[in-house]
Amino acid sequence: MALTDEGDWILDPFVGVGSSAVAALMHGRRAIGAEIMPEYVALARERMTLAQEGRLRVPPMDRPVFNPDSPQASLPPKVVKLGAVGTLWETHE
Repeated sequence: MALTDEGDWILDPFVGVGSSAVAALMHGRRAIGAEIMPEYVALARERMTLAQEGRLRVPPMDRPVFNPDSPQASLPPKVVKLGAVGTLWETHE
C-alpha cells in the first residue's frame, strides 16, 4: 500500500481471510482478491461484514508483542469501521 494513493486498487491473489483487503479499505484503497478455499472466503466475508458494521476487532499497530510477565501492558483491540470505499464484497464462483 505504500506505493498507492487513496482510491487505488490493491490486488491480493491469495486473499485468505481478507486481512490485506481490510487493511486496504481502512486506508481508503479498493481491494480485490482471489481465494480457492471456501472456508477462507466465508471468513473474509464475515470480517468484511463486521468491518462495515463497525464491529471488526483488530490489534492496534502500536500494540507491543504480548509479554506474559506484564499482561496488563497490552493495549485493547481496535474496532474497525469502514467508510464509503469499503461497501461492497462480491464473490465470483
